[in-house]
Amino acid sequence: CIRDRVDSTFFEDRVDIDKIDQSKNLVFDVEQTDIPLAPESENLNIIRVNNDAERFFEMGLYGDAIKNYKVVMKNADKIQEPLYLNALNKIGLALIQLKNYEKSLSYFEQVYEINPNYPNIEQNLKTSKYFVISDFQSLTFRLRHTSIHFHSHLT
Repeated sequence: CIRDRVDSTFFEDRVDIDKIDQSKNLVFDVEQTDIPLAPESENLNIIRVNNDAERFFEMGLYGDAIKNYKVVMKNADKIQEPLYLNALNKIGLALIQLKNYEKSLSYFEQVYEINPNYPNIEQNLKTSKYFVISDFQSLTFRLRHTSIHFHSHLT
């Protein structure tokens, strides 16, 4: 009996992995996540959605990960604060990978505001701020260069 449960668990996990591979072709509307989960299955569903988000993140499917983490955030309550904070933090990390530095900073700031002792949050804040500043400096340089180039064509 135990072997049957182990085998079926392995099969279920395999099916989930196959679904993840297929998810690249799916379109998901985050706004549809406003529908609350059923109370009796809420914890299980949030954990499953969080696990899917973690898999997407590890596979580099950051857009899919963000969508799933947002579902977790919308359906997690104070009792599930660790899931909520993890979702905020991972969205920030995913946004860094997607080069959306300013938005990543806002997610890290939210984590820090709730729990300043959250693992690696100070480093994540520093990294995000560094990229925001670097991105701004790069943009400023490009604008100056474009302006100089533009002026030279006018004279």
